[in-house]
Amino acid sequence: MNDYSAETINFCDGVCDIYSTDDSGSPKEKKYHLRYGKQVIGSQRYYAAAVANVSITDLIRVPNTDISNYDIVVIRNRQYKIQQIQEIHDGKPPYIILTLTKEGAFRGIG
Repeated sequence: MNDYSAETINFCDGVCDIYSTDDSGSPKEKKYHLRYGKQVIGSQRYYAAAVANVSITDLIRVPNTDISNYDIVVIRNRQYKIQQIQEIHDGKPPYIILTLTKEGAFRGIG
């Protein structure tokens, strides 16, 4: 008998927009408008990023969608670069953890 039960995940911390980008990295078009949940940046993840000379500012979870490292995330008119995408298939529902670095104010589609 298997006693494993998938963790139920919620996305109740806010709403984010995911934009595709052009060749220069500028926002091209909105792909998704998603609810998200905040995650805690653990010390192991934080220090591993620091060793790689990457600054992590936020960690969020979103429903499982087609997101790439070239996309950008906008939360409350702030733009974030996606540093890492981690797919979690055994949650209810399946979801993605996005490791983000803040880039500043959203510059709009241009």
